Amino acid sequence: MIKLYSRFFLFSTLSLSLLVSSGCGGSGFNKIKGKVSFADGSPLTVGKIVAESPEHRMTATGYIKPDGTFEMGTATSNDGVPPGTWQIAIVGAVEQPIVYADRPNLNLGKVKPLIKDSFANKSTSGISFKVPEQATWDISVQAP
Repeated sequence: MIKLYSRFFLFSTLSLSLLVSSGCGGSGFNKIKGKVSFADGSPLTVGKIVAESPEHRMTATGYIKPDGTFEMGTATSNDGVPPGTWQIAIVGAVEQPIVYADRPNLNLGKVKPLIKDSFANKSTSGISFKVPEQATWDISVQAP
């Protein structure tokens, strides 16, 4: 029985080391930071950047902070992305209505999109970046 546990531990340790060295936050990843703003310079204050790489068959994400900045990551929120071309979409860029827990029937608005719908799809956003050449992703968006 002890031999079985020893083999399991050895296999688990080797598997983890291979996973880390193969790119999940390991070497070869580039730190990516950026900012999303409107033409007048004001920041987009909410949403999530979704980047897809056909080369790597992987997705990276970054949450937009209230000042419009974000950091990209594949396994964690800021572990970076591997080199290659990344196609961008922005999702969740909406203003939520005010909701009161004690008055569920009170309607104080609807979900309001903050940017054009075309940004929500990587095929229609028109945004892509090439890593490592572009380590800072400044994204300009338009209101609906």
